[in-house]
Amino acid sequence: MQNNAVDPSPITINTGCQTLQGTRTIWFRLAIIQATNFTFQIEPTGNVDYDFAVWVNADCNNLGVADRASYDAPAAGEYDTGLNLTATDFCETAVGDGQVQFLSLVPGDEVIIVVDRFSSTADIFNLTFGDPDAFDCSIVQTVACDGDTEILDATNPNALGYQWFFENPIGSGTFSPFVPAETSPTLAVTTTGNYKAEIYLPLGVTDSEFFDVIFYPQPVIASPPQDLYICDDGTSPGIFDLTENDDDVRGTQDPLFNITYHHSQLEAMDGTNPIVPANAYPIVGSSETIWVRIEEPNATCYAIDSFEITFASATATAPPSPHRLCDIGGNGQEPINLNTTFDTIILNGQNPLEYTVTYHDNPADAIAGINALPQPYIVTGSIFIFARVQNNISTGCFATTQFNLILGPQPIANPAVDLYQCDYGTTAGVFNLTDNDANILGAQDPALFTIKYYQSYQDSFDDVNEILGGVHIIVPPSPQTIYARIEDNSGSCFDLTDFRIYFSRAIAGIVPVNASYCDSDGDGGEFVDLAVEFNSLVLDGEPSSGYNITYHGSQADADNGVNAHPNPYFV
Repeated sequence: MQNNAVDPSPITINTGCQTLQGTRTIWFRLAIIQATNFTFQIEPTGNVDYDFAVWVNADCNNLGVADRASYDAPAAGEYDTGLNLTATDFCETAVGDGQVQFLSLVPGDEVIIVVDRFSSTADIFNLTFGDPDAFDCSIVQTVACDGDTEILDATNPNALGYQWFFENPIGSGTFSPFVPAETSPTLAVTTTGNYKAEIYLPLGVTDSEFFDVIFYPQPVIASPPQDLYICDDGTSPGIFDLTENDDDVRGTQDPLFNITYHHSQLEAMDGTNPIVPANAYPIVGSSETIWVRIEEPNATCYAIDSFEITFASATATAPPSPHRLCDIGGNGQEPINLNTTFDTIILNGQNPLEYTVTYHDNPADAIAGINALPQPYIVTGSIFIFARVQNNISTGCFATTQFNLILGPQPIANPAVDLYQCDYGTTAGVFNLTDNDANILGAQDPALFTIKYYQSYQDSFDDVNEILGGVHIIVPPSPQTIYARIEDNSGSCFDLTDFRIYFSRAIAGIVPVNASYCDSDGDGGEFVDLAVEFNSLVLDGEPSSGYNITYHGSQADADNGVNAHPNPYFV
């Protein structure tokens, strides 16, 4: 490389061992594409002294202190200088040997090298690299996106003038001037190309700056991504296929455009931490904002947008069916408040403040959430009811179930009569309670109703502990209350009544056939207290409180309970 130009405005080169104003310099910028122990050699064709400095990942506008440098004063025949694998120093002055330590670099690193011809003697040198495959030494590219305007800046404070050129065609190495001429220090470009600025400096010096500009296609969000929704009916997991939005976002754009999904706007902008796999993402919580990024293959130009994913739940538990109502008024219709009666069963533990239950007379209305039945609802026969449970927060999430309502006849328990039984022995009384069936049924159709008997009101209400067969053996004391239940054949509609059963044991003890009394006052007769004289004998040990004892002049009167003797009785 020929290095005979003199820079009228030299850049100060700062290193760890010396500072230099390089007036005869050439600069190189390289992009590292594979890991390497980076070395190079500057090999003059003549006996000429060259110095150099190297920066890694430096800012061109503020280079700072060089990472490697050599300012040695070479002895005769030792003019080569550079980085090698054996040197151990990083920076050397005039007493050095011209070699400093290599740089360990990785892909993505950028290297800036400045070579300064310290000697005033014009010369040409060769620059060779130990691992030339490890870097790309082409002109550093400027990348932009279609639709952008890139400003190329060749400003030099000492410039006397400028002229811009473009490579025509690209890759030919031939640069043509713009027509009309572009003579500003900057150039606005909107298309891919290689551009050159010639900078006219004092003393007839001309400097050239090259710009390689690539405009990549600018992706757009073809259609806004759709919010995704999963409604859990108790069986669906909250796993989302985010790629359902791929077609909306890409539209008719290049199928090579890459689409990724991210948790935050910053991650989407930076293209970092994509959600993987995007087609099976388990939601965090019940709602989450997801960011989508579409980028061209070089990942330089992109567009982003966001959408919501929501995971909600709603279940509907079917109540016992059929549910029977009783036609209490006997008019063929009966009101029922469906919400009061069934909401708790259908929600089955779900918070009633978070869900709304509506009732419908057909499945289509229940699914659509329209035409809810009024409350109370009038039932006139047998009907299927369709219940809808809707999530109040995520109103698109709902579940449905159904059950049957049946209106049945309301039985009427007509008054029953008390039953009596008198036993002359010592066995407890056996009552056939069904003797009251006809009384309780009245004019109602016996084919539609059933009559049962119980020993307590609660048993009759709950329909438990029925007196089987209607045969009841009474155990004194008497009387005893019996509770009757008349119900329709489903057992759902019923009415209650009660009556008493009475049981008496008539036991006459042995009394004297003849009893003699003295006429104490000679009036031809005597008053006898029959109760005092004979009751204890008649009762034969039974308690007197349970019996009424009368005395009669004939067996017939005693059997019929008529013409009882007064007491006391005059004999």
